[in-house]
Amino acid sequence: MATPSPASLSFIEKLTRIGHQLDDFEEGLRDDQRILNEELLPKLRNVDPDLVVDELDELGGIIQEMGESVEELYQEMKDLVLVSVRPKDLKKLKGLGYITDEDLPLDEEEEEEDLTAEPAED
Repeated sequence: MATPSPASLSFIEKLTRIGHQLDDFEEGLRDDQRILNEELLPKLRNVDPDLVVDELDELGGIIQEMGESVEELYQEMKDLVLVSVRPKDLKKLKGLGYITDEDLPLDEEEEEEDLTAEPAED
């Protein structure tokens, strides 16, 4: 069996770390759901509705921040894949719909064309 290259090991370590962060996020969401169901909802029956709205707005902000964190983790993972995968494998990922043309790095020839191309007139 071939020994993985240092770059492959580094990539695997980064993906593993991202996976652990996503697991922690999921566990946090389950804890939040439990707290909401077991602790908060029973108390809300006798609370001022305006206070409930304020608290729900705050909770919505927290959930939005968590969602943004997940998006950042996803983008970081995607960026790692894009710089670590062979060009032919990138084309396979594109064919499967995981990435788009915009995600693909420019070929050296395409890069030169972009640098020498005349700016488009409006």
